[in-house]
Amino acid sequence: MTLAYEKPEADIMTRPPRDINNDHLVDGQLILHAYGFIGILECGCSMAMSFWHMQRRGIPFGALWLKYGNVNSALYPPEHLQQVVNEASSIYFVNLVIMYIVPARDDTHGKGRADLSVQGKSSTFLRSEHVV
Repeated sequence: MTLAYEKPEADIMTRPPRDINNDHLVDGQLILHAYGFIGILECGCSMAMSFWHMQRRGIPFGALWLKYGNVNSALYPPEHLQQVVNEASSIYFVNLVIMYIVPARDDTHGKGRADLSVQGKSSTFLRSEHVV
């Protein structure tokens, strides 16, 4: 959909095609950055949010840490524990989606699009001004 809003490039047909042996769309550095750095950061933040929610609902981190499902049922009723774990799981995944969407909305150039580039490989995403 975003390609429909991209400005046309006048010299697109005069350029030679990319060399598939040397010009890769994804390289090891991009994979390491995406999964090794950004992925771990997003996972840690999402886990922190889910455990923070569980703490606020009365189930501390220590009650689950290295218990492998053997939680004291006298202190934490199984029905309440299951409900809180389900809520925390939802918070985890919603937080991941939010962290995925927010950088794409970052307008660094003031032109209504975000430029996400890694070592000359760039991808632009159209940003709607109507979205709040």
